[in-house]
Amino acid sequence: MRLRIFHKMLLGYTLYLAIAFIFGIFVYGQIGRVVDLQRLVEIADDSKEALLELRRNEKNYIIRRDPVYLERIDSVLVSLSDLIASFKPDIIKAFGEDDYRNLIDFLTDYSSRMDDFSRNHRQLESLIARLRLSGRQLEQLAIDSGRADQIRDIFEIRLLEKNYVLSMEQAYFHDLTEMVSSLRANCDGDPAGPRICDDYLELVRQLSAHSQEEGRLLTAIRNSATGMEEIISKLADRERANITGYVVRSQRLLLGALVILALFGSLFTWFLSKAIIAPLQRLEATARGIAAGETDLRIDVHGDVETISLQRSFNTMLDTLELSRESLAQTIQMLQDKSVQLIESEKLASIGILASGVAHEINNPLANISLSAETIRESRYNLSREELAELVEDILAETQRASTVVDNLLGYARSVKESGVAKYDVRGLLRQAVKLVGHELRLHDVDLRQEIAETPMPVLGNRGKLEQVLVNVMLNGVQAMQRGGILAITAAPEETGIFAVIEIADTGPGIAPEDLLRVFDPFFTTKAAGEGTGLGLYVSYGIVQEHGGTISVETPEAGGTLVRIRLPLVRNNGGEG
Repeated sequence: MRLRIFHKMLLGYTLYLAIAFIFGIFVYGQIGRVVDLQRLVEIADDSKEALLELRRNEKNYIIRRDPVYLERIDSVLVSLSDLIASFKPDIIKAFGEDDYRNLIDFLTDYSSRMDDFSRNHRQLESLIARLRLSGRQLEQLAIDSGRADQIRDIFEIRLLEKNYVLSMEQAYFHDLTEMVSSLRANCDGDPAGPRICDDYLELVRQLSAHSQEEGRLLTAIRNSATGMEEIISKLADRERANITGYVVRSQRLLLGALVILALFGSLFTWFLSKAIIAPLQRLEATARGIAAGETDLRIDVHGDVETISLQRSFNTMLDTLELSRESLAQTIQMLQDKSVQLIESEKLASIGILASGVAHEINNPLANISLSAETIRESRYNLSREELAELVEDILAETQRASTVVDNLLGYARSVKESGVAKYDVRGLLRQAVKLVGHELRLHDVDLRQEIAETPMPVLGNRGKLEQVLVNVMLNGVQAMQRGGILAITAAPEETGIFAVIEIADTGPGIAPEDLLRVFDPFFTTKAAGEGTGLGLYVSYGIVQEHGGTISVETPEAGGTLVRIRLPLVRNNGGEG
């Protein structure tokens, strides 16, 4: 029975999946064990934190003897006992019954010793109070006797008493005992003296006994705490070591699984390559031959069921392809003809849009030319030769300005750069640009304000293009203000002396923030349809970059629009213009 390719792939995939599943079960078990061990480590860490808190409060209580710390110790002991009790099975499983019992014994002994220490401390406090009262009785006894030597001895005894109470050192205890005994021997004349001395000595001995008991209790408390710390630290260290071991074993198991899966995958791939890829390679070779023009090629039909079906379908496709090739060639030729027509139509539409914009851009120069010509015609007999010449010059300048607009558009379309690079003074360029837009300023009732540095600012470039940039920016500002407003022009060298900075600001409505990033795009304009080509700032941007400078547009907080142009200065001062 011939197996289908699908059956072969399903069988190989099933075996591959079975191997991966078996290894996955082992890894899952290892990870589960690691999780259990991690939980024991967390128990140990929580217990260590509780022990640290216990030892902190223990230290504070021993130093300060404040009952607040004793209450905190009791609270931590309860929490630690609950924690150990709640995880008893896990701890016994990891440690064993003996270590768990030792841990409980240490915890119980610590609690008991801390209670004994607290009681002993209270007794010490009581004995100290009684000792001080008895000491005052000794002082009164000496004062009543009126003997200077006894008064001196009493004061020395009280000093030793104070030092002993503060330090509980045995040296003070012995000195205090000897002096009180000596005092007693000198008190035979007063029947109350020996009794008071005996009571005082008894209190001193009791105080010494309780002090020694306190030291013993402190040692026992620390031993119990140390025992708990050792057991819990051993638990944490052991479980961390177990986790490390399980992780290493899991890594080895995964590595082995990867090696086996890689080997099996290689064998499976080789098997599939014989069953699937070889017939597909024959199909590929036939397809390459057909692509090279050998349309009469056909594939021998043999192999798996799916391969045979594919080969037959491919041969049928070749027969159909041979029949439809001529029809397809005709269709392609027709599509090419239609494509040419579409391209021509798109060009005509673009030319129509540009022509409309150019007509608007040229309208102002033509209006100025017409106005000057009309003035000449009507007042030619009243005009002086100088006035007539000035009007003619205006006509020529406006004609040149209209020509420049067309040249700029043609330059954008054909990327043609003008020649005639020379050195010019920015001040002269600004004067010429202001002269060219003078009619627009008067027409729109715009107030011109100039602040131009007296220092020469020579730049290297094309005069016509640089003037075009300045005129375009000024006209944009004038048109933005519609009627009335202020056009402010400033120019000065930068502090570095590398660039000349020209700023042209208007008091119009400004530009929306979302449009600031698009003002230099070709055909982008914020004006109404038919009022601009959208090429002014685009062309200006190209000209400024061509001259090695920068141009930027921003909207100041006070309103309006500010255009900043930076042009590189020529190092050798002086210039034309």
